[in-house]
Amino acid sequence: MIRKIILENFMAHSRTELELEPGLTVLVGPNNSGKSAVVSALATLATNEGGGWMVRHDTRDCRVTVVITPDPADPLDAERHELIWQRKAGTVSYQIDGKSFSRLKRSTPDELGPLLRLDPVVIDKDVYQVHFSLQKQPIFLIDESPARAAAFFAAASDTSLLLEMQKRFRDRKRDTERRFQELEKREQQLEEQLAPLAPLPELATRLHDLEERQKQVAAGAARAERLRDLLARLKAGQRDRTRHRARLEVLKRCQPPPTLHNVVPARTLARRWREERTQAQRTRRRHEVLVALKPPPTLKPVVRLEQLHQQLRTVVTQRERLARRGQVLAALKSPPSLKPVVRLEQLHQQLRTVVIQRERLARRGQVLAALRSPPRLHDPVRLATLADELRRHQSQQRELAQARALLRKELVKLGSRWSAVATASWLERLRPPRPQDPALLPVVLEELERQAESARPIDPFLAVFIWGQLLIHFHDEVKGRPIGADLPDKLREALAACAVLLEKLDPGAHP
Repeated sequence: MIRKIILENFMAHSRTELELEPGLTVLVGPNNSGKSAVVSALATLATNEGGGWMVRHDTRDCRVTVVITPDPADPLDAERHELIWQRKAGTVSYQIDGKSFSRLKRSTPDELGPLLRLDPVVIDKDVYQVHFSLQKQPIFLIDESPARAAAFFAAASDTSLLLEMQKRFRDRKRDTERRFQELEKREQQLEEQLAPLAPLPELATRLHDLEERQKQVAAGAARAERLRDLLARLKAGQRDRTRHRARLEVLKRCQPPPTLHNVVPARTLARRWREERTQAQRTRRRHEVLVALKPPPTLKPVVRLEQLHQQLRTVVTQRERLARRGQVLAALKSPPSLKPVVRLEQLHQQLRTVVIQRERLARRGQVLAALRSPPRLHDPVRLATLADELRRHQSQQRELAQARALLRKELVKLGSRWSAVATASWLERLRPPRPQDPALLPVVLEELERQAESARPIDPFLAVFIWGQLLIHFHDEVKGRPIGADLPDKLREALAACAVLLEKLDPGAHP
């Protein structure tokens, strides 16, 4: 009995699952909703009909699954079966209760027919499909020839068909009897296997009773343990009570203690007496030692000696500091050689000359602009001279503007190239190595601070790099030092000095 039909990528169905009930099932719906596809899916499963027309658009695989459950009206049908037909990459295969069948060549597995029961009827090599009909196909045998219809009905009433039915009935009866005998044998085997287990219910009851008794015994054992503990405590209390009673009897026979006097003043006097005696003994021994000594010699002035000693200590300290500084400086690389600034000074001098000439020409232009109209000159030679001078002035002004723009570009180019080279060189080379001895680290910091302070008024760029190295590589070490709090301010001052220097070299290029 077909209980469930599942269509996956079959014609118009992406995934459709139909639960069928016993009896007649009718599918109702509008046109092109997929009703005929369900019948085509069953026909494809029963006959293994080929072709790619049943595969859903934009997909490559399709699958039809039918679940058959036992028929209540058939006592021999007591198993559930799952039949699967699938087309994958143009290859058709079957799965019947998990067993795969492939390479069928338009045929169906032999196990499919007895389970599905949708095989066509074959009469004298003519095939009659009595289970499926196309949507627009006429009623069964209406469109067939009279000879073919007569052959079908003649075969249906023929004695051979009845004999075939009788033969099938005998086969089914024989199969049923054989299965019945197998079930009887299986039942007898199960009874023989269950015979040794017959006392299990009685054993379960006795086990339950024993478990209850075990729980009672465990509870009794716990209670007995508590009672033993209480008994031990009771005996200990009785012993303590006997001991205290005996002590009380002894104390009752004793006399009361005498009244004690205040001994604090006596203790104070005794302590002071011991201190005075110790001081007297110490003074007596010191007097005995001093009496035996000769008077000390007359001391000479030691001011000069103290000065020499202080100078010697200063020299020793400086020598040790210079030795440690020499050890640290020996590991440092020499600073990069700066490029010559002769060309930069020449450009700066030319720029100053251009600026002075521009200011002079600007003042001359202001004077000329203040004149509303040129004076009326009667001398044509003087007029021509003024015109030539005006043209020469305009030409010089244009040439000076072009020269100034060219010099500014060259100056900016040289300054940026020097800054990039110096920055890369110092960032790569000015990396003070950390000494292996942590005690030498203050010497390194002191030397870097001294170099930065010395370079700030002369070369602010070098001071910026050294302050930056201190902030980057020795941040943790200078954090607790007095110089650590002033590092950002000193770095900003050095940067401001660099900006002033660049402004002097190229006014207006660095805002």
